[in-house]
Amino acid sequence: MTEKELFVNAINNIKIQHQNNVTTSKYLAKAFPNAFQANLLPDNELITDSLIDALQYITHDNDKYIYWFCYDTNFGKTCNMIKHNDKTIIIDSAEKLYQFITNN
Repeated sequence: MTEKELFVNAINNIKIQHQNNVTTSKYLAKAFPNAFQANLLPDNELITDSLIDALQYITHDNDKYIYWFCYDTNFGKTCNMIKHNDKTIIIDSAEKLYQFITNN
């Protein structure tokens, strides 16, 4: 497995875990209707954040683009544009994120 494949696989697995967490919280909200759904999300951020830290270290992502991509853009779905060298770059996939980080 190449570094790029490992990176993309890890980001995609973080995304799947996040989606599973959201689904779990929706089901828990049905069982506990008086609870705030966001408070029902499983608390596994330690593992996710550690994986993101490792990816940032491996790719020399000193500007924390990986964290931005996962959390701020919802894995490239929203607000996924970066202004770099007077160019607007859309990062809407783990592959594009890897390419951006390793080429800049």
